[in-house]
Amino acid sequence: MVIDSRHFELGNGEFATVLEVHGSIDASTEPELRRHLDDLIRAGARHIIFDGKHVPYINSTGLGTLLMYMDKLQELGGNLVLAQLSDKALMVIEMLGFAAALDIVEDQQSAVEVLGAE
Repeated sequence: MVIDSRHFELGNGEFATVLEVHGSIDASTEPELRRHLDDLIRAGARHIIFDGKHVPYINSTGLGTLLMYMDKLQELGGNLVLAQLSDKALMVIEMLGFAAALDIVEDQQSAVEVLGAE
């Protein structure tokens, strides 16, 4: 798995971080995702856009991690928004019943709008 991140201003004086993940997220790759998210939060990130266009598959372990960090960021006054998920990843999210608990949008611009409205 490869993880890239970049930061940009939301327009309301706050910044967002786009986290672009390349590869599947499962029990073997989840610790790397967790370390990256921990590092971002320690560095002050509060608004994260998880760009999943290059994530062909995510299992329940990966989804649990995303939910945990969404909760953590909300406690800190921020949020985690999922954007551009693959059809297979969306299907797993819906099958596991996580769709209602996560902020899922079609693209990064929609994610920016969700974060900017908070």
